[in-house]
Amino acid sequence: MSDSTLTIGGSGGDSLDAELIGSVKRFRPQIGGAALAELLNVRNVKAVSADYGAVVRPVPARDLAGVYGFSDRVVAVRAAADNGTTTGTLWWENPVAGAKNARLRRFSLMFTHAAAIADTLSVPLLTVARFTFTGTASGTVLAVGKRKSTDAANTTNWRIASTGMTVSLVASLLHGQAPALELVGTTTTGAFSLGTGRVGKARSFTFAPDNEDDYIDIAPGEGVVVYQSTAGTTADKRSYSISGVFDEYTP
Repeated sequence: MSDSTLTIGGSGGDSLDAELIGSVKRFRPQIGGAALAELLNVRNVKAVSADYGAVVRPVPARDLAGVYGFSDRVVAVRAAADNGTTTGTLWWENPVAGAKNARLRRFSLMFTHAAAIADTLSVPLLTVARFTFTGTASGTVLAVGKRKSTDAANTTNWRIASTGMTVSLVASLLHGQAPALELVGTTTTGAFSLGTGRVGKARSFTFAPDNEDDYIDIAPGEGVVVYQSTAGTTADKRSYSISGVFDEYTP
């Protein structure tokens, strides 16, 4: 049996002891300055054939300030397209001087139509896009609901106008397509053209990733806008509502 020690980074640094027992070598990592108690969480990778350990240190949990739900009013599909900078439906902004990042966990678009309709064959897009901005937002804010009462107050805001911001679109992330309408028989009670027997029903589009790495993440000075990127129809009878869940954390 023989021992050898490799010191990493000079005196007081990390070291790796190697102990040879017969034909099996055992490694003992030592973190510089670490107390023995910190090295007790050792996992055998292949316990049957080798005594080979690795120090296990937990990854720090994300420092969530809170999780919040939001819901918008019912919005009519417009005949003209929005530009996403000064015209649109919602702007989610993280203040330029903010100290937190925010992530969109869930986002839903629900489409429906008025009781009395006409044939409407256009299929306008509702686009979700990233943007950057300068200035201080002052447009009307949507109320949000905390996941739990002890969560911090939200610092990012969903606004129904881009007032106070100079917005620069970056890239589209998602979109939902307003379905066409067609009359059923000779009445003015309509149905979505996709599918049968959907009179008076709503259609929806939902973004809800299972992996948090897929959440949309915005830093201070960034945001997400929802806007109608293509035209609808004059006197359009379709409408939609938006709801979702987001969180905020200290990066």
